[in-house]
Amino acid sequence: MVFALIGVLALSAGTANAASVTATFTGVENEEAVHLRYGAQNLYVWAGLYKFEKLSISPDSTENPAFYMDDVFGGYCIDIDQRISFSQTVTWVLKPLEEAPVNLLHSPMGADKATLLRRLWGSYFGDPHSAEFQVAVWELLAEDPANGYDVTSGRFYATVPYNPTYDVEVDRAMINSWLDAITSPTYSGPEASVIWALTNGVTQDFAVLIETGGQPPLIPEPLTVATVLMGCGFVVRYARKRTSAR
Repeated sequence: MVFALIGVLALSAGTANAASVTATFTGVENEEAVHLRYGAQNLYVWAGLYKFEKLSISPDSTENPAFYMDDVFGGYCIDIDQRISFSQTVTWVLKPLEEAPVNLLHSPMGADKATLLRRLWGSYFGDPHSAEFQVAVWELLAEDPANGYDVTSGRFYATVPYNPTYDVEVDRAMINSWLDAITSPTYSGPEASVIWALTNGVTQDFAVLIETGGQPPLIPEPLTVATVLMGCGFVVRYARKRTSAR
């Protein structure tokens, strides 16, 4: 499964000028209506890959840090207790994953949970089971590590469908196999080190992947262009002289 996500030239976590992204929510890919529990709360939510159409980004590629973003991108929700509406346009601030506010935690995500999310993304992102992947993200963020990560029990868990006509029972065994793998003390799999958070205080926040492989071609500075043109002129004149000599 291939998604057009985000390209970057340079984006520093310590940057003073926060980048912002304005985009329109266009829907959830491979979505499933799922029934979750968080403490005493019943949560009925759409789980899947959230898709967006970018409208603008600031600072743009002419500023520092210089980066660009594809017009269509996807991400996974990291704030289950907030909402976003179809066709809603939102401006998010781009933050390092560790600093992303998670409302269920009443605190930033922190380094440990960010590491687990990078492992999950590095090992299983692109799996066709987008709903299961989303529930695994919520489990990592909402569960107390002291309880262990198990999507069938604890402070946060997935339960049987409330309305079997509409709700879907996610594959909890699959999710737990992923969680067991990434929390293993001997884990040596990949980590997606370039995940960032789109954060907004009113609507849902999302984790998105920033890929360096999609960066646009470098544009030479004026001096470089002039030097190249001078070189081309020299080659042309030299070729003409050789033709005349014949």
